[in-house]
Amino acid sequence: DRPMCVCQAHLLWNRPRFGELNDWDRTLCYFQALKKVLKPNSVCLSISDGSLLPVLAHHLGAEKVFTLECSSLSRSLMQKIFMANHLEDEITILEKPPELLTPSDFEERQISLLIAE
Repeated sequence: DRPMCVCQAHLLWNRPRFGELNDWDRTLCYFQALKKVLKPNSVCLSISDGSLLPVLAHHLGAEKVFTLECSSLSRSLMQKIFMANHLEDEITILEKPPELLTPSDFEERQISLLIAE
C-alpha cells in the first residue's frame, strides 16, 4: 500500500517546485537578500502563492508579515504550515484579490517591504 498524503502540498507544488523549496543555495540567496533590506520594524507583504518567504521574513525579525494567497488551495496549505510552526499569529493570510486590498487589511500599517519569488 502507498502511504496516504494529507498535507495537500503535492496539489499546490509540483516536483520542480519542491526542488526549489529544498534548494539550499536558492534559499540562501533569498535569506541574504532579505537580510540586507529587512529592518526590525519592517512590515512585509508577500505576493507569491505558496511561497515560504513569509516564514523567512518572520524569522529574520520582521515586525509583521502579511501574505496574499489568492487560491484557496494555497491558503489552506499555508495555514497548515503556519500552524505547524506556531506562526498563525505572526503571519496574516490575506484572502482577497490584490486590487481589492485596503489599508484595513494591513491593520492600518504601512507596508515597507514587498517580497515575492
